Amino acid sequence: MPFVDSAELAGVLGEPHATVHRALTGLLADGIVGRVSHGTAHLPSSQRYYLTAKGVGEAAGILGFDTPSDFVRAYPMSRELAGAAHPPDGLSGRRLPSRLVTLPRH
Repeated sequence: MPFVDSAELAGVLGEPHATVHRALTGLLADGIVGRVSHGTAHLPSSQRYYLTAKGVGEAAGILGFDTPSDFVRAYPMSRELAGAAHPPDGLSGRRLPSRLVTLPRH
């Protein structure tokens, strides 16, 4: 999911919304994620989060990819990228860094 709001992410992770929101606040402050407003005339606006270039670089480094581009090819952010990019041999099945998917417990 290239853009996700905190409630969607809470559902995906199975964590309380407040916990996810706190974690996103810290990742935002660290520059790992960015945030944009998203809405339409018929739907309320929401804050949607995404990995920044720094976040992609950190994930790539933690997972041992040579470059952030290798990470993006292995973990495409969209169907368009998934169709155009194939992970290099031996990279499928790697797990995302726990810092990016595991939320701190407070």
